[in-house]
Amino acid sequence: MGGYRMIKDLRVRFQSAPSANRDGFTLVEMLVVAPIAILVIGGLIAAMVSLTGDTLLSNTRAGTTYRVQSAINRIEEDAKISTNFMQTFSYVSAPQGKDGNTSSFDTSSDDIIFTQQATTASPYDTSRQSVYYANQPNACGSADVGANRPLLLRVIYFQTDNGDGTSTLWRRQVVRDWNQSGSPDANTTCAAPWQRDSCPVGSTLNGTPCQSYDEKILTSVTNLAVNYYTPAGTSTSDPRQAEKISVSITIAGRAAGNTITETASTQVTRINNLPIATSIPDTPMVTATVEGGDTATFSWPKVFGAEMYTVTYSVNGGAYQMGANKSLSTTFSRAAERGQSVCATVYANNEVGTSPFGYACTSIPLWNTPDLQNGWVNYDGGYQSVGYTKTSTGLVILKGLLTKNGGAYTVGETIFTLPPNFRPANEGGLMFATMKSGTSASRVEVWPDGRVIAANMSTSWTSLDGVKFLAASGGYTWQTPTFANGWANYGGSWVQAGYTKDSSGRVFTRGLVKSGTTTDNTRIIGTAAGYASAEYLHLASAANDSFTSLSASAAANEIQAKGVALNAYVSLQEMFYSTTPDTTYGGWHAMGTLQNGWVAYPGYATPSYIKAADGVVTLKGLIRNGTTTSGTVIYTLPAGYRPARTILGLASCVNAACRFDVTSTGDILIREGANSGWSALDSISFMAEQ
Repeated sequence: MGGYRMIKDLRVRFQSAPSANRDGFTLVEMLVVAPIAILVIGGLIAAMVSLTGDTLLSNTRAGTTYRVQSAINRIEEDAKISTNFMQTFSYVSAPQGKDGNTSSFDTSSDDIIFTQQATTASPYDTSRQSVYYANQPNACGSADVGANRPLLLRVIYFQTDNGDGTSTLWRRQVVRDWNQSGSPDANTTCAAPWQRDSCPVGSTLNGTPCQSYDEKILTSVTNLAVNYYTPAGTSTSDPRQAEKISVSITIAGRAAGNTITETASTQVTRINNLPIATSIPDTPMVTATVEGGDTATFSWPKVFGAEMYTVTYSVNGGAYQMGANKSLSTTFSRAAERGQSVCATVYANNEVGTSPFGYACTSIPLWNTPDLQNGWVNYDGGYQSVGYTKTSTGLVILKGLLTKNGGAYTVGETIFTLPPNFRPANEGGLMFATMKSGTSASRVEVWPDGRVIAANMSTSWTSLDGVKFLAASGGYTWQTPTFANGWANYGGSWVQAGYTKDSSGRVFTRGLVKSGTTTDNTRIIGTAAGYASAEYLHLASAANDSFTSLSASAAANEIQAKGVALNAYVSLQEMFYSTTPDTTYGGWHAMGTLQNGWVAYPGYATPSYIKAADGVVTLKGLIRNGTTTSGTVIYTLPAGYRPARTILGLASCVNAACRFDVTSTGDILIREGANSGWSALDSISFMAEQ
């Protein structure tokens, strides 16, 4: 106050002095006033700085308090509508893992993991509905759809290190797999969820799984404390047993050179509840069977506490491959080829973890044994028992010798039924000629529904050896041939004429035709280039409920009649090699010197044998001049080209039905109908098993 009075006195003196004497302060006066003014201004500045610092501290503290309380409120909202609290969570795909890849979340690292039910709108929207999986077990439109398995999501709070002693708190959503497929599967839902999967900031938002970025909840976190409480109010280290959660968050900030810390906390009780697993599931008890003749099927009882199952499999000792990843199904099937082994490992999964694996193996049989019907039984006597198989090229082969137990049969009755993967395309019936008792051919039919039909049989014995066709499951495309000389499709329910070729160079023809000219070497159908026989062949077939002979012409790309006057219907069900034979086992092998007077017929196919990559042995050749006594050996095939038991081969001998047997020792034997004028081996084929 003294300084202020001095300045005031000086001002009064200055104002009262005569004008002549008021030209300014004297030097003495200035020296007195200046320090006092500086002191006054400095005081004012100090006061203003102090006032500004207090304001900054106050504003920063208020902002810090708001941010930490807002974060607590967000966690409280999620906790309240949760169905359970989780200890760990590992059902993540990259980049949704904690490390931005696939690492798990765990409460031991102060992660907070909530399970919630997905909804059609915001959980706080009164119009929202829960989202359920379709047909698990009820249809989407059912009044009982609420009993279905709900679509769940996980809301996860986790921290990332800022590198300065603080962390950033993030919120991530992980929604279970779902789809809106028109063909419902295990992940099809009745409605689309409102919730979306989130990923780290900077991830590519492509919807698989990243649909949005993680929500940044809070920065500068210095402490996050989480505790869980049972319904009885006691603290527990296992969040799965908890009904309540308490969360405390402390964050730090700086203002005006000071460090500010604020803490907010909450304790909240969840209002929903779903049973959850509390331990890793038990090991699945896996059994293996073969279904449908070519499919290894693995099954296991539902494991208590398991939510999903993961299956890997191996074929023939190869590397294990993923078969089913976190599937709801308790079965897994894998088709394989004849003789192959298939093994599977099955893991039971839940949100606690993954069980040890259950394990089982099975093998696809070389031959499947059908259930014979209507009194048909195996003939036995050293011959093949009835069976069917499918090769790696999709070629279905029947075998075996039948007899009728109890006498007569009814034309059109079913002998047995093939399973779905062993049936021809659903385009019409197939007709085959095979050998039956005596020197005549039988007529056997195979239909798209799998029925093998007795049309013209002998109750004494009838062979199924030589019945072969491409399965629909092989996926072959059939070409339409050109007809000539009055021939046409038979029509009705019979398959129309067609031809195709497999990877081994074998040409297949099919169809039932009628009404054409039967003069020797008259064209029935023509094929495109590349589908011709490598040589002129004599083929055995069925016609007019009897036998007929056809030829495959190498020069003309055609199937020809052989002068047998039968044309009410003729089957074109044949198989022969084109000019590009299979060379897996060296291609064709000439038989060389034949036995018991038999020799090659000059100018026609040389007696030879070949084995394809799928194990099918095919014979060819025109022979003559040998002994025709039943049981006479023509030639002996080497090991690796022999059937397991004797097969009966229907052939054409001077355009009549004849029979050649091939034994397990490799002998090709003369049986009924052989003719020394000429006899053809061109229609004989079988599986090599010895």
